[in-house]
Amino acid sequence: MAQIRSHSRRLVCVVVFAPLLAAAQEKTSWDDDFQDGVKAFSAGNYGEAVESLTAALNDAQAFPPQDLRRADVAHLLGMSYQFLGKFERTEPLYAEAKSILEANGEEGRKLLGIMLDSLAQLRFEQERWKDAEEFARQAIELCSETRGERDPSTLVANRHLGEIYATQGRLTEAEPIFQRVTSAARENAAVGSRLLPNVLRDEAFILLAKAQYRQAEPLLKEALDLSNKLGENNSETADSLLALARLYRAGNNTARAEPLLKRAERIYEKNNDPCLAHALDELGLIAIADGKYTIARQQLLRSVSIYQNFLGPDHINVAFAEVGLAEAYLGERNYAEARSVIERALAKENGVLMETHAELARAHLTAARVSEAQRLASEADSHYQQALSIYRQTTPRNSPVRVMAERQYERFAKSFRK
Repeated sequence: MAQIRSHSRRLVCVVVFAPLLAAAQEKTSWDDDFQDGVKAFSAGNYGEAVESLTAALNDAQAFPPQDLRRADVAHLLGMSYQFLGKFERTEPLYAEAKSILEANGEEGRKLLGIMLDSLAQLRFEQERWKDAEEFARQAIELCSETRGERDPSTLVANRHLGEIYATQGRLTEAEPIFQRVTSAARENAAVGSRLLPNVLRDEAFILLAKAQYRQAEPLLKEALDLSNKLGENNSETADSLLALARLYRAGNNTARAEPLLKRAERIYEKNNDPCLAHALDELGLIAIADGKYTIARQQLLRSVSIYQNFLGPDHINVAFAEVGLAEAYLGERNYAEARSVIERALAKENGVLMETHAELARAHLTAARVSEAQRLASEADSHYQQALSIYRQTTPRNSPVRVMAERQYERFAKSFRK
């Protein structure tokens, strides 16, 4: 699943590497259901996976209480629910799997690190980032100890820790992690085909945040080439299309971005993938850039709705999309609605993001423009100053977003002094 985004890149696409968890035990009647569930999960058909794995879990009731097969199916069923946004169903399944693994000594420890990584991802999606970081660190330590530092599970856990850092805006901590994982994935052909496209997108996210677009483009093109080998209609391919389109949009090349986004949109819709929200958000931003504010509003409202249904009404991704929605309302001169939306988004972002997070700067910039449109000059000045403070600390002078913000403030300041 491509999931949970940070608008500074603008999306950190998080694809969980799903190892086949079946323990090497005597084959039983549950195998068909379990393997069907594995195949559906790997293909991104999480609803189908739930059906097959629920049947496998029922079959597993005939096994001894601490049988590792019960942990296997509970873990994968929990992951399927997690990818459907049904976190309340995920939690007890993870607890059951973790308990069984802990009761199985050394044999269970070999799988426990993978289980801890899944818990890290669940806490990440729940915005419990401190807990997510702690579980990720435990997963890395245990996977390294029981499976080796270059094992796929260890590399994936490292990548997830990097994503936790990146989403919070801790880019200097995330970057070396992604670089190490990329290097290891290139050396391991068995791992690289699945992991490499994901971590290449992660690395490109860091470069995008630094406005190093030329360096990011070859990474994203390579990720797309690798993803295409998994299938043109695979959600993984859509993730890479989306990432490359985001690069082009950030560089103001919407003509190259839009067809990639529309292709990603079709794939996500076909797969009933909630990452459709990411594509709709990007399409909405392109419509804003083109002055098509009504179209932008429609796209962004759909994006907000999907995020709310999948992640809950108060998730940070909702706030990220609402910043774009406020821009659309501003373009339509619906200042009251723009103000309501941006105030809600900014309150959420202030509550969970680091003070120097790029998305927080963008939200302040939008709030400044809304206040300026309502002739609230002092309030607008404060928002402009906060946005510029972040950009000046985190981006080079020639960064397009910083240049744009500086110009907007210069124009506003001249008007404000009159």
